[in-house]
Amino acid sequence: MTLKIVITGGNGGLAQQIIRANECHEISAPSRADLDITSVISIRGYLDSLGYVPDILIHAAAMTRPMSRHHEEPVL
Repeated sequence: MTLKIVITGGNGGLAQQIIRANECHEISAPSRADLDITSVISIRGYLDSLGYVPDILIHAAAMTRPMSRHHEEPVL
C-alpha cells in the first residue's frame, strides 16, 4: 500500500533522512517558502494545492538557526 505523506520542514535533516529511506510512498516535503507552518492560510493553501488529503502528516519543521533565538524569542 502506497501512502501519501506530507513532511513539514522539507529542507531539514529529519525530512531529508525520511525521504532517503523511502522506498514506496509518495512524499511531499515542502520547504518553508512553500509552507509556512505559522500561517493557517499557508497550511490550508498548501494542502488544498495537493489535490488529495495526505494519509500521514509528519511535522518536522523547526526553528533551529541561530540556536540562541530559542531562548531569546521562545514564542516564535
